[in-house]
Amino acid sequence: MDGQESGSILNKLIHAEQAGMAQCLREAGCFVSWAGAAEYDLLQRMIQVSDEHIAWLTQRMDELGETPTPGHYNTRTASLHYVELQVAWSYLLVSQEQIISAYQQAMSLLTEDHACRDLLHRILQRHQQFLGEMQKFTPHHPAHC
Repeated sequence: MDGQESGSILNKLIHAEQAGMAQCLREAGCFVSWAGAAEYDLLQRMIQVSDEHIAWLTQRMDELGETPTPGHYNTRTASLHYVELQVAWSYLLVSQEQIISAYQQAMSLLTEDHACRDLLHRILQRHQQFLGEMQKFTPHHPAHC
């Protein structure tokens, strides 16, 4: 696989990060009760880490001589302006699972580019860790009962 093909895969992952529900909730703003403060803290960490992932993927694309294309944000969340985090939690879980799936698929395609695979593996582990943390809060949310 050449640098252009690897760059294309990395670009798709950048778009997946940008379209993730965590990034959308950054823009929307969330109502958080005291009971949901820990979940909100987790969301803020997820946003920060997603920003890091985008920077790392962009840097790797630059090393390959490729340039990211403009992002495609999740238009289904355009109507979210101010929402209770508790209500959005199930969507956040699904979004996290979709991002994990995108990274797993990308890793199966990047069999020869070890630097990209190592980067994706590190990012995938972080996403899986967040999913585990999110699932600890799931019983608190009516959408999952």
